[in-house]
Amino acid sequence: MNAHDGGKEHREEEEQTPAGAKAVGADEDAMCDGALGGGWFEGRSLKKGRCFGGLDRVLRREGFHEDCLLEEIVEITRMIREEERDGSRLARLCWLCCNRMLELEGCARLNCRVFYHDNCFDGACSASLFTRFHRECVGTASSFDYVGMKHKAGALFEESEFQGDGENAIVDFKYSPSPKVTWWFDHHQSAFMNAEEEANFRAGQVNADGTPGPKAMREFFDPKYTSCTTWIAHIASTKFGMDVSSLTELLHWADIVDGAKYESAKAAVEMEAPAMKLTMVIESAPDSALVQKFIPLMTEMPLQEVLDQPFVQELIGPLMERHWEGVELIRERAHLERGVITFDITDQPTEGYNKFIPYYLHPEGTYNVGLSKSSFRNKISVGTNPWTKKPASELANIAEICERFGGGGHARVGAISFPVEKEDDARMAAAQVVMELRDRE
Repeated sequence: MNAHDGGKEHREEEEQTPAGAKAVGADEDAMCDGALGGGWFEGRSLKKGRCFGGLDRVLRREGFHEDCLLEEIVEITRMIREEERDGSRLARLCWLCCNRMLELEGCARLNCRVFYHDNCFDGACSASLFTRFHRECVGTASSFDYVGMKHKAGALFEESEFQGDGENAIVDFKYSPSPKVTWWFDHHQSAFMNAEEEANFRAGQVNADGTPGPKAMREFFDPKYTSCTTWIAHIASTKFGMDVSSLTELLHWADIVDGAKYESAKAAVEMEAPAMKLTMVIESAPDSALVQKFIPLMTEMPLQEVLDQPFVQELIGPLMERHWEGVELIRERAHLERGVITFDITDQPTEGYNKFIPYYLHPEGTYNVGLSKSSFRNKISVGTNPWTKKPASELANIAEICERFGGGGHARVGAISFPVEKEDDARMAAAQVVMELRDRE
């Protein structure tokens, strides 16, 4: 439904508005629609025209002064368009209105399904923060469930996985143009599978007349952010007014882990900090069910308390033993030539290993290309030594290299996936990546 579909209902609501009350006009309705993402109301008994027609009435019940209401909303909408911090107030007012109108209409709150980057510390943190943000600032869901997503060859999303009723959110993972997707947050340079997907995203951000588009307050992308967790925190605090001051530790470690900002390879591999041990458990999890035990906890308690949970502690000993076995395996296989560390452990299937081991063993290396096999894919891991002395201007863009083989990632780290039966194809692609990186040295 577009901004004009609710016209009849909008006029009916105006006729019922008490004397002296101001109703939101067409221009303001369009601006609120852009700020909110009107598509959420499609297919529901509550039409957005009716909702915004009663916006001032609902907010007056919440203690806002009726004489200033319309002017306040219009002004705050202007701030949102100019991306000023105070723009968060309009979003909060719109969500307050929508939630209250849903209650008045007797509409049940529905489930929100969160698709997140599986076996990834930032992915788990992003899912946890999104859930808390949604509960505190949106409130349209009565429950949440989670679907772990992994990069693989071919299509990443199955349309049938998206709920037809309820909300679908994607965090720390690639974009989907499905009209069933309600929320999207990502920070990866390779967020879009193709130009058409990016065009679809851009079209939802800004209308032809310059006003916020239907997805401007639902889909958020910025590859400059180190972690998706800090990106969600930024949007939640600046556009929705969420207080994230209690999440300092989580945000700090999400940036360190996802941005490889450890002080040294020794710190990254020896893993003394609680966040590092949690990262090991999450990255090594054999299935999504284990990771999903972490998600409700990550934003509710300090990381040390998460680590102290019995279900985590029983895993730490065996995982640390396996970790050091992995160090020795890569020590045997890794070879450094012309600045590039290479190794192939496809004959030793693993669901994951510490990606800093190559630099721990060969600190003078600039790049790393590792070939491994898991239960569902052959994976080429490509990375840049976070502690290299080379200036950034001389380093390869890893995401661009991986994209040419159907993979992606960030400027300094990325990966390429091949079907589990395509080991020879993966080995040939890895050889080409190695050759390109060595030619830069």
